[in-house]
Amino acid sequence: MPEPYHLDTDAIAQATQALAILREHAASLRFGSIITADGFEVANTLSHAGAGIANNRMAAMVSSMQALSDAITRDLAMGDSDYSIVAAPKGYVIQMRVPDHPLVLAASFDAQETVDKALSISRMAARRMGEMLLRAGDETQGMQDA
Repeated sequence: MPEPYHLDTDAIAQATQALAILREHAASLRFGSIITADGFEVANTLSHAGAGIANNRMAAMVSSMQALSDAITRDLAMGDSDYSIVAAPKGYVIQMRVPDHPLVLAASFDAQETVDKALSISRMAARRMGEMLLRAGDETQGMQDA
């Protein structure tokens, strides 16, 4: 049985690398995290403005929000939600599924960033995380087959 993402050192390193993409492309990033669907933090990146965020509490809220978003879209016969945006006067939060994995990327941006750019960067980071995990899984499978 594979190790849970939040305990897997390779998954943690890959999540940290995916979050670095956010930091590199968006100076307005306040907080970024990759969370398991059941509410465990895999990795995070904090800016000075995001310091003091309770990581366990944030992970639980992100997981709950994703479950609520999925419930709404399923009830409306739309399938699972790909992402959600929470807007506030000082910025917004984008939550996005990591493709093919039970993970969610959550990123908070200040109000100076455009929603389009933040969404695009978040999508790129989530996609990269999914690709790294699939590649790592293929390599592990190859070693087991040898």
